[in-house]
Amino acid sequence: MPFRSIASEPWQRLGTRVAFDQNSAADHAVVAAVAGTTYRILAWRLTIASAVNLTWKSGSTAISGVYVFGSGGVDEGLMPFQAYETAAGEALNLTLSGAVRVSGDIWYESY
Repeated sequence: MPFRSIASEPWQRLGTRVAFDQNSAADHAVVAAVAGTTYRILAWRLTIASAVNLTWKSGSTAISGVYVFGSGGVDEGLMPFQAYETAAGEALNLTLSGAVRVSGDIWYESY
């Protein structure tokens, strides 16, 4: 299937987009904590250089299962309507299991 623009997708217009590019085994704040603010992921897209596991977290607490990506690199494409949500006042973190380059975008809403 050829790539198509997502600019006209209704959910994309509703959320805020942020890009990220990480390459170490750690928790990475994709969206920083703001007192009293909750974040909800609407969609995400990843490009992964090689084998790695990743987990979305609210601060240090997992809010998704572990996503396991095999070797050879992956362009995960768009994962719309992934309704993972942080606790109020906690950062939206992406945790990588290894020193592998993971880059991409998320679309989220805050309230």
